[in-house]
Amino acid sequence: MSTVPHSDDEIHQASIDWLSGEVRPDDDVVDIGCGTGWMVRRLAATGATVIGVEPSESLVAAARANGLDVRLGSAEAVPLPAGCCSMIVCGVALPYMDPIRATREWSRLLRPGGRVVLTTHGLGYPMRHLRSHGRDLRAWVYAARMVLNTAVFAVLGRRLPGSVGDTLCHTTRMLSRLYQAAGLELVSAREWGAILGQPSFLAHRVRRSGD
Repeated sequence: MSTVPHSDDEIHQASIDWLSGEVRPDDDVVDIGCGTGWMVRRLAATGATVIGVEPSESLVAAARANGLDVRLGSAEAVPLPAGCCSMIVCGVALPYMDPIRATREWSRLLRPGGRVVLTTHGLGYPMRHLRSHGRDLRAWVYAARMVLNTAVFAVLGRRLPGSVGDTLCHTTRMLSRLYQAAGLELVSAREWGAILGQPSFLAHRVRRSGD
């Protein structure tokens, strides 16, 4: 019987296991927002062909120094051709992207029958962050920015400018609308780490609509 993850470490491990468990050996995978490429390496161990995309030059350099195929680019303008992959992986990077442009890029990159697996922050994440780091004033500022930006995005459909708008939370309902607008559809959703009835993390399986 599987156990429900509760602690930060358990949720982190559960999300990694879930993401990597979705990949098949014959997949061509793009890992969006891959950082130093540790997930690229893990996914490649399944036998899949994996390319990472990361906007930070220093992190791209670190990944390439470890022999990984990681390209410099943003989630909103991925430097890869249309139809290049059968699967996109996005591990808790969507909160730091423009989700409208990012989901459109997913649709462009995927082949017919292609799919996306992603994890992201739910509405409970700011409270979870404060529970872990509440003695640090910066944690309160971060949580306040996240809540404010999420509210603005829900009403206006866009982020606040500058560093105030650099991160937000998601709901399954919000993302389902974005998927549909991008030609994608939600296949399944799960939640982890609920606080006051709100999930700290969401995990979605998505596919191209009509495939």
